[in-house]
Amino acid sequence: MVERPLRFVPACVHLQTKTRFYRPEDQDQPPGWIADSETLSYWCGKTEDHVGPDRDGCDPDSCQAGRACYEAPRIGV
Repeated sequence: MVERPLRFVPACVHLQTKTRFYRPEDQDQPPGWIADSETLSYWCGKTEDHVGPDRDGCDPDSCQAGRACYEAPRIGV
């Protein structure tokens, strides 16, 4: 099995995946940066479901600016 390096991408601060709770590399990321992977499952922290408040799916590609429920990270908090 070939291990690829982790890639973190910007996304809505409410986008979650389980690796944020146990993998140090994920925990070190600021709000709004999440691991991008085809094998991870994502959910919305607002709805606690695989769909956001607008009923669209949750993943790093979908949870971006322009979506009505998107929330950018606060700077300097």
